Amino acid sequence: MRPSSRRPLRLFAALAAVFLLAVGLAVVLPTQTSTATPAAVWGAEPAITLGSNPTEIAAGDDGSIWVVDSTDATLTEITNVAGVSTPQTPIALAEGSNPTGVTVDLDGNVWVGLTATGQVQQVVDVAGTWTPQTPISVGSTGNTMNLNTSPDGSIWVVFRGTSNVQHIVESSGGWSAESMLTADRGIDELVFDTNGVGWLMHPSEAITKLVETGGVWSLAAPLSTPFRANWGAQGPDSSLYLSDGGCRVVKFLPATQTTPFVGYPSCDTDSLAATADSSFWLTSNSSGSVDRWSGTAFNLAERFFVGGRPRDLTPATDGSLWFVNTTNHNVQQVSYRTPIASSITSARGANFPMGTATTFTVTTSGGFPFPAIRTTDPLPYGVTLTDNHDGTATLAGAARPGSEGWYPVQLEAVNGELVTKQLFSMTVPGVATSPLPVFSNGEGGGWATCSVNSIAATAGANFWVASPGGNILHYSTGQFSLVENM
Repeated sequence: MRPSSRRPLRLFAALAAVFLLAVGLAVVLPTQTSTATPAAVWGAEPAITLGSNPTEIAAGDDGSIWVVDSTDATLTEITNVAGVSTPQTPIALAEGSNPTGVTVDLDGNVWVGLTATGQVQQVVDVAGTWTPQTPISVGSTGNTMNLNTSPDGSIWVVFRGTSNVQHIVESSGGWSAESMLTADRGIDELVFDTNGVGWLMHPSEAITKLVETGGVWSLAAPLSTPFRANWGAQGPDSSLYLSDGGCRVVKFLPATQTTPFVGYPSCDTDSLAATADSSFWLTSNSSGSVDRWSGTAFNLAERFFVGGRPRDLTPATDGSLWFVNTTNHNVQQVSYRTPIASSITSARGANFPMGTATTFTVTTSGGFPFPAIRTTDPLPYGVTLTDNHDGTATLAGAARPGSEGWYPVQLEAVNGELVTKQLFSMTVPGVATSPLPVFSNGEGGGWATCSVNSIAATAGANFWVASPGGNILHYSTGQFSLVENM
């Protein structure tokens, strides 16, 4: 049986706590913060509540972020000054137009798809005021649009749920829509590789290349992929990252139709994007998370729980990543920067009465990213610490019999390499029963002893021990060995 080395400390601490409470003193323990030089880390920034239903997002070369709201029929710019992101006054679009897709062209003008009216509309800066221009009719009405800016400066419109894609070009100082191109299957979105080649993503086992011959665009024969290509993103060296919208993601080489890497992320992915640090990113509807994957090791590197339904991952020029959350009705950024230490702001102690379900919320303030909250110290048996991934954690449970006493618990809030510590006092009121001496075979012969709170036997050559540490130990009398530590 394992000796209980914490028993003298537990008894001394319990007596000290009882004495202090008797004279009306509070136990106040200091907070310590490490002085380690921090390395930059990825982290989720605070969400920005925006409109009724932010639907799609796009990034400009000047660092601006643009968001369309399909319910409010608005377009909103989010500017970034000295690291502070600020939404500007929404720009009104045609009422009831149900805007969906959005992109920023090479001149910094913004394009919006007006789903309800079957039009696209350019919004330009006129003497400091963003002004919607006359809409351009396209060949499909009522279908959600995915707008993309081509490396040559033209605009491509994918009509999701159909097999149609349309090209918008500028000529003689004006913009016009070319004839509709129709694939042999449905299209979800359009992705350009590092060579500027456009690829249509299909919700079937294929992608299709856009081909220009003598100024006329057409579609090549579909190229087979190992599974559905619902979502895509630009990979290195003309490769593409493809997701089937379910539980698989691959790095695909169109030139050889090979997949050197295959991964299995959380299911129900709803968006895919890549950043310049050789990472690619997926959203997970089932867990409400944004997941960063390594493009070299091809495995999950870290996960950011944001809740709701994050989608439309969009890289920004500063290397960060933006997305909309259609459930939480907000937009949010994941950025890579130097961490800042959080402060633990909740009380430094709490009672957990034995047998009574009790909760205590650990809270923090400030800091980047949201800290991981943890402890390596033992808790009363029946009580657990759960990190909520939002700068809080929850101590919860009902302390079990035999766990009476005082528990000095060091809580840690971890921001990258920065660790903020707080010594937290947990008390399970009551006095533990006098321990019983128990003897067992020693390693070198003779007898080893330890102390327990109680002991009982059951059928089947089993006996059970309640230890002062709050554990229940299951022993076999046949081998006189530990079977289970609960």
